[in-house]
Amino acid sequence: MTNTDGKDLVLNRDGEGKVESITVSFTEDLKPGTVSVEDFEVDGYTVGNIALDEDASKVVITLEDAGNAGDSYTVRFVGSVSDKDGNAYEGKGIELAGAKDTAAPTVNLTTFEQVNNGKEIILTFSTNEVIDFATDADVKISYFTKNAEGKLVAVSNKQEGGDFVKDKTWSGYLWTPSGSYSQGEEQDKNYKNVIPANTVLSTLVKDSQSYVGIDWTKDQTIVVKVEVTDNSGNVSDVATDEVDYKAPVAPLAGE
Repeated sequence: MTNTDGKDLVLNRDGEGKVESITVSFTEDLKPGTVSVEDFEVDGYTVGNIALDEDASKVVITLEDAGNAGDSYTVRFVGSVSDKDGNAYEGKGIELAGAKDTAAPTVNLTTFEQVNNGKEIILTFSTNEVIDFATDADVKISYFTKNAEGKLVAVSNKQEGGDFVKDKTWSGYLWTPSGSYSQGEEQDKNYKNVIPANTVLSTLVKDSQSYVGIDWTKDQTIVVKVEVTDNSGNVSDVATDEVDYKAPVAPLAGE
């Protein structure tokens, strides 16, 4: 007997991080030609196409319009399919809930460099998914220096104590030429919650930020780590880069 395995519903995303299709697993390989658009419905969406995966036990339901990665999806099996032996299985409207987004986001670090006459270190990067700070999503950025043995030492937060880590609770900590991003608050609508996929974001640390525990007067290697959590709670690999920081040389008297 062919049965659906609802716990194996999986969301598949497009290049912009939106859900373009949902994969439904069956316990046996299905017979080509017995699967059609009329066999499945997705609550709130129009089904654009149905196809068997290379693994013939999986049906790929393509949505006519891609949905948001953070949304929940309910698939209804309303038609009938057959396995390779011709055994038919009628869905009878069975509800397959729990479609889950299991793909972790990726992080692309563009630049990590010393700028503004050596007084700032700027990071630019992007992630391949839409990030909505109103969900479980977050972008965590942490900084380190290297000691004499080359081991990483976390930069401290001189104001609050502990390690210096920026996340979505830091007002406007990520920015683009068109606006800044962080967890939105009613009192400051200049900051946006939703970051479009593949947006190149910038953030920085600088010597005038007294809470950043970096000794800006000495040459050193400064390391950054970026970790992205997407709207469904999937966590990226940690992306790492470093810069050989050179302390600005004070001008001689009279210069």
